[in-house]
Amino acid sequence: MGAFDVVVLGGGTAGLHVATEVVGGGKTVALLTADQEFAQNLATTAREVATKRNMPIVFDQAYPPNTVEFSGIIRSLKAAKPDIVTQAAE
Repeated sequence: MGAFDVVVLGGGTAGLHVATEVVGGGKTVALLTADQEFAQNLATTAREVATKRNMPIVFDQAYPPNTVEFSGIIRSLKAAKPDIVTQAAE
């Protein structure tokens, strides 16, 4: 595959279920989330689900909603080597 085994847009319970049960994703999780209420709620749920499933969170970063340059964030994300990446924004 590409840089990551599975990328989940939206995160949360359903996203991690699809990544782990349906797609057969990996064991570690990265959370990339806009700093907005809806997206942060999804990230909170994703953290809870990852913890319940004993999936280490190797990257957890919020970014301002007006961000247009993601290269530094993506470099840090790739360096964490997650199996599953969840991304949430409004």
